[in-house]
Amino acid sequence: MVSEADNKFTWVIKDFSSLQSRRIYSDEFLIGGLKWCLIAYPKGSKVDCLSLYLGVADHESLPLEWRRNTKFSLKVVNQFSDKSSILREATEWFDQKTPSFGFTKILPLAKLNANDGGFLVNDELKIVAEINILQVIGESNDESEGSQEVAVQPMKKTKMTEYGTGSSDLHKETSVGNETVDVNGFQVSTLQVAYVRCIFEKHPDFASKVRSNSQLLKSTYMNVLLGLIETLCQLP
Repeated sequence: MVSEADNKFTWVIKDFSSLQSRRIYSDEFLIGGLKWCLIAYPKGSKVDCLSLYLGVADHESLPLEWRRNTKFSLKVVNQFSDKSSILREATEWFDQKTPSFGFTKILPLAKLNANDGGFLVNDELKIVAEINILQVIGESNDESEGSQEVAVQPMKKTKMTEYGTGSSDLHKETSVGNETVDVNGFQVSTLQVAYVRCIFEKHPDFASKVRSNSQLLKSTYMNVLLGLIETLCQLP
């Protein structure tokens, strides 16, 4: 069951205790122009816990350059008391190399299978996924040309030794929303300010060489530059 209005999908797994498969999949569901699915390990993935993951169902058919920065949550519902439900959240880039993310230890099996625990009621387990797309690169098969804004974002998990302390803060700028600051005529995210100012300190004539008055073009140009710097920092 999927609710496109609030980007939620509910998966009810019936006859849970009699499942024999090591790994099971939910039906595919469409949110944010992508087909997703949930992946569960009822007996755990090499641990004594329920393991649960979110994956892009049709990733093999998508263009190689597609990427989605996604804030998502996975909730194992306690059917006796919602306050006792287990909720895990994350913000990750989904792409061709990493089409799924999740949690290996989301709920201990002993707690899950407890008779009065509230997670298994009538041998049914309920899981709710909520998905919010923060940034889009490339189009999916369900998006018409031009229907999504294409943005260039820096790579994550690298170091910018000369331009900052690391890419983790820069990577998180997508969660800030539309909050921007003017730096020498460039509208940049509040979390990009330190990196951009560092560029202007080292290259004070940089702004004068960008002749366009379009803020969209200038913002895109700055994102490309930051991404290039971070990519170069990965090289040996």
